[in-house]
Amino acid sequence: MQALYYLVYIWLGIAIEASHYRGGTFTWKPVSPQVPNQNPVSISFTQRHAWRRGSYFCDQTTINSGGTVGAGSVCCLGSQCGSLGCPLSTAVPCTDFSVSQDMSAGQASSILSLSPNIKVALTFTGGAWISLNSGGGNWAVTTQIRYYSLMSIFFMFSKREL
Repeated sequence: MQALYYLVYIWLGIAIEASHYRGGTFTWKPVSPQVPNQNPVSISFTQRHAWRRGSYFCDQTTINSGGTVGAGSVCCLGSQCGSLGCPLSTAVPCTDFSVSQDMSAGQASSILSLSPNIKVALTFTGGAWISLNSGGGNWAVTTQIRYYSLMSIFFMFSKREL
């Protein structure tokens, strides 16, 4: 029985010292910025994440078959999120890997429909960031979307007669 306790402690130590997330990025842009008075506004949102390959395996077969790496959700923070909640999965199609760096990476793009004149934060959080000496700590990949239609303001000032 005592051996079982040691085994549990060792397993917990490995889980606590995990460092499976290698990092990520978010980028976004309006799909049609030249179109005035959109409601809703279509936003192209791209996410890229890298993971320890031992946690989320990827090889050329995975890439060719469209297999995914990662787990979790991108969630909306802020008073203007409304019903947006956690709209995107972070399980993304694997795009590349490195055996020597023990890394799998993937990327996905999605279209989000947001209210005009909005300010929200989209975030992905976790607790196993890569570290140099031991398991990683808490982390967050976050972007803030501030989208304001300036077309009406532009037209208001551009139609002055001299």
